[in-house]
Amino acid sequence: MIVEVSEDGFSAAAEVVGGVLTASVSGNADLMVRMALEEFLRAFHAEARHRRLAGVTVDLRTLAFMNPSCLKALVSWVTQIQDLPRDERYRITFLSSPALRWQRHSLARLCLLGDDLIQVETLGA
Repeated sequence: MIVEVSEDGFSAAAEVVGGVLTASVSGNADLMVRMALEEFLRAFHAEARHRRLAGVTVDLRTLAFMNPSCLKALVSWVTQIQDLPRDERYRITFLSSPALRWQRHSLARLCLLGDDLIQVETLGA
């Protein structure tokens, strides 16, 4: 079970819609929420593995800021997926906002780390 995170100025929730596991992350991911984000990602990863999914979606379009310690949590998650046997790995599609510069730069670097496991879709105006 994935427990929703709701802290001052930050939230993360997950749902399954049409067989797709989607996380929605919004607000500001700063040092104060790092541990909550790490726990959320652990549960999200466990759910994706339990369901034997080929891919998941993470909607970051309303995530205004993410500091380096929270970015490290994403890197750790991607590394966990890479450490799985090839037939158990799943892909991550990040939904990003073109208005948030940090997303362009950070997600581009994450794509380099994740090889073929990560895709970024920029949505909105």
